[in-house]
Amino acid sequence: MEGWRFQLMRQTIGALALFLLGAGQLTAAEPPAPLVFLGSQSGKQTLDAGDGGGNPFASAFIDLLARPGMTLGDFPRALSELTSLKSQSLQAADVPSRAEPATWRFQPAPASETRTALVLVISNYAGSDSAQSLPGARLDADRISGALRQAGFRTETVVDPDGGELRVALASFARHSAAADVALLYTTGHGVEVSGNIHLLLGNYPVAQGSAALARYGVPLSEIAASVKGRRASLVLYGGCRDNPFSN
Repeated sequence: MEGWRFQLMRQTIGALALFLLGAGQLTAAEPPAPLVFLGSQSGKQTLDAGDGGGNPFASAFIDLLARPGMTLGDFPRALSELTSLKSQSLQAADVPSRAEPATWRFQPAPASETRTALVLVISNYAGSDSAQSLPGARLDADRISGALRQAGFRTETVVDPDGGELRVALASFARHSAAADVALLYTTGHGVEVSGNIHLLLGNYPVAQGSAALARYGVPLSEIAASVKGRRASLVLYGGCRDNPFSN
């Protein structure tokens, strides 16, 4: 009889351990991969001044944020079409073919849903040897931050950080976004795409050094996107260029 009780207890403990392990795996599940929306196609530039005074890609995003009933499923196509319209076909946004959860809506924001956003913009290139500053990007920082707050996002705006400040902002946002249902990051500035990798250039980028300076003065978009960890959805919007002037 004692042997039967011991066997039953051992089976019960084993089942409980498997249940707790499964629960732990669910709790520790990775957040969905960020959906990345790009303001131009590979090898192409974006405009610093256009419809609304800034990047047409930013203007399109602002309009769609306020559009009643705009779902995440419809967002990629709508963003692509509106960017083309606002740029007079000079920009063709590069967007995911599918966005999930497709039924999620920007507006109205449910009271029970937590939303957080980071607007990270580099506009002042006075510290660079030849890169021109981007007044439109600075304007977009304000316009997009306001639109995100109207859409229920707790929004932090970081403009013209140096490399250390930028990475501190990303680390802080990674912590905040991991506790949010939906996380969104908008970033822009001078950018390049080299060997398929997009880099945001810091305000003191030494253009004369070409791509050799990317490791120190460029921030990979993949590193920026890795800080977006919303539990239900994560969105990254990049409005910078994707050409490679260093190849000339």
